[in-house]
Amino acid sequence: MKRCYIGAALLAFSGAMLWGFLSSDSPTEVSLEELAGRVQRSTPRWANYQEDLKGQLGSTPVARWKGRPIRARAGGAELSVVFEVTGAWASYDFALPVLLKDHLGAVYRNSSARRTGSEVEYLFRMRDHVEGTTPPWVEIAYPHNFQRLAFSDDGTWSAAGI
Repeated sequence: MKRCYIGAALLAFSGAMLWGFLSSDSPTEVSLEELAGRVQRSTPRWANYQEDLKGQLGSTPVARWKGRPIRARAGGAELSVVFEVTGAWASYDFALPVLLKDHLGAVYRNSSARRTGSEVEYLFRMRDHVEGTTPPWVEIAYPHNFQRLAFSDDGTWSAAGI
C-alpha cells in the first residue's frame, strides 16, 4: 500500500517537472551577439577550465566547439597557438577563450585571436617572459582537452612533429 502512494507521488512530481520544462519560455539557444558577449566577459580558471567554460558560455555552445592545435610559435614575449577549428565555431567572428600555462606555472588567457579560414591563431602576451628565451614547453587548455606543447630549438611546435 505504501508503495502505491510513493509511486503516485513520484509520478505526480515527474509530471510536474516535465510540464514545467515544456512550458518554460527560456530559449535553449543563445544569439550570436549574446554568445560573443559571454566570450568577452568570460574568466575561466585553469583548475576548473572545462566547467567554467560551460557555466560562463553555456554547455551547448562549448559542446559544439571542435578543434585541435596544429602549430605554435614562441617569439619574444608573445606566443601563438594555431588551431584548426571545424563545425559551428569555424564560422563565428569571435573565438572561444583558450588558456596557456607556461613551464613556470603562470597562466595566461589569450589576449586576442585571428581567424584565417578554418584556422584560428590565439595570441598570448607572456608578462613573466625573459627576453631572448623560449619556454621549453607550455600547456594549453581548450574545450574538451589539455595538451602540452614542447618547443624545438627554433621556438616552434607542430602537430606533425616537424
